[in-house]
Amino acid sequence: MAAETFTWSPKRLLAGSEPDIITIPGTLLSGQNLAAGTLLESDAAGKWKVHANLGAKVAGILMNATNATADTAVTAYVAGNFWADQLTFPAAINTNLLKTKFVEGTSIVLAFSYRDWE
Repeated sequence: MAAETFTWSPKRLLAGSEPDIITIPGTLLSGQNLAAGTLLESDAAGKWKVHANLGAKVAGILMNATNATADTAVTAYVAGNFWADQLTFPAAINTNLLKTKFVEGTSIVLAFSYRDWE
């Protein structure tokens, strides 16, 4: 008998409603073309940019894809439960353990498929 296989691929960023999903408005720095689910950091002025500095705290998760040809008003998730494989992490954050540690100290909770740990 042939083995049945399943492919699991969530279609959304949100993995659940606990903790509460919280969004805030902010400004995305110009010159960035980012996908929804990109992790953000804040600059000294409080404007958001793609998270690239591993020493910086995660400021949020970009809610919608945005091509910021100028500083652009956007919304970011700052709390909630998210599918880790749907988020865009810095390249150096490439294991589930690192991803979990990366958002430590924030109100962002990551969900993983059991297959992600195999």
